[in-house]
Amino acid sequence: MIIYLELILQAGLLIAAIFGFVVGFRNKEGIKVFIGLISAILSFLMGILVIKLPAPQITRLEDYSAIKIYTDKGVPIQYKIRVDGKEEWKEYTEPIKIKQTTVVSARTRIFLYKSEEVYRDVFVEDNGLIDFGGADIPKKSLKQLKASYTYKDPQDDRAGNYYAGCEIAKNDIQVNGTDLDGNTTEVTDFTYSPQILQSGKNDIKISYTLVNGATINTHLYIEATQPKLIRLKADCKEKTWFSGVELSNDDLTVKGTYEDGTEKEVTGYALSETKIKQGKNKIVVTKDGLSVEVIINAVDKDSITEEEKENNDDINTANDIETNVRYTGRLQEEGDVDYYKIQLEKKGKIVLRFKHAKIDSGYTYWQVYLLGMDETEKTGMDVTGEQSESVSSAVRVVPGTYYVRVTSNSYSDEKYILTVEF
Repeated sequence: MIIYLELILQAGLLIAAIFGFVVGFRNKEGIKVFIGLISAILSFLMGILVIKLPAPQITRLEDYSAIKIYTDKGVPIQYKIRVDGKEEWKEYTEPIKIKQTTVVSARTRIFLYKSEEVYRDVFVEDNGLIDFGGADIPKKSLKQLKASYTYKDPQDDRAGNYYAGCEIAKNDIQVNGTDLDGNTTEVTDFTYSPQILQSGKNDIKISYTLVNGATINTHLYIEATQPKLIRLKADCKEKTWFSGVELSNDDLTVKGTYEDGTEKEVTGYALSETKIKQGKNKIVVTKDGLSVEVIINAVDKDSITEEEKENNDDINTANDIETNVRYTGRLQEEGDVDYYKIQLEKKGKIVLRFKHAKIDSGYTYWQVYLLGMDETEKTGMDVTGEQSESVSSAVRVVPGTYYVRVTSNSYSDEKYILTVEF
């Protein structure tokens, strides 16, 4: 920048002298002005002659990967590289990559001004590193990698590291590198991919980046297996069991613990019994050679009778009831309504069963209906006094919340028995 200012200043002085000469000549002071012009031209030429451009410095990047040329004065730099005996000047804009041993020359230049030329002998090592020779020769790079995997067997319910789905830990991979002199050293700054094991043979690529940006690779092969089931546990989903009910896999929650320490739900297991008998039932669940017992206590569904709990006159205050259990209730007064709430965890069929003491009348005394969440009627019946026991038509249902509504038409304060058979 300073050099540019010097040139601009000298040119400005020359222009001012020429301008003065022209003005003076018009004023007929030509001799004096002519002498001033000659003095300005001589001053300009002397100023140009004393301007000296700085020579650039040739160095290299810290990673030994390229040649860097710079000058503190911020003037344009030119360089040339000798290749097969030929060389030409080029403008320098960024660090120069060199592929073979050669000579690099550099200079600064502004218009016709040039600095002195500087040069350096540059050596390119076998590993791609750039060197100027001497004691600062860079450390030799690696030419070969070898990797191994440390297998860990599961102990005390801890996971091993060779199961499908396992994430590979870097400290389980041992990588050694061989340098250009044949020496072996441990490598820690490597990368590897993929990192999650899949079932079967896994090809893990190990990469190491050299100083010049190139990479060397090796492969690590890991045989991953599906973890074995080592323990089972099972529970019943239903709270109350009744004799005569068919047991299915949907009625149980079975979980397994695996070699890798994970626990997840198990399907496809076998049951020793599917017909529930009254009393204590010992059900054996079997999967992959393992078994676990589930105890189910079943009662006769006709032996259990629960009572309605008031106030249940609104759907929001409905009594929570279980399926296949008898509930006794009574409409307290004319216009009274009883609501019951059922929560289903699986699909099936529902039938409403309604009993009462016989009344010698053909009038409809009770209206009993199954409702969905939106209070739409799914199935139901009108019960007359002469019908001591009434059964609704069956309706298919999916898991969810349902309600039973009992209202009166011709009022009776007789007790009733309601059973939601599922």
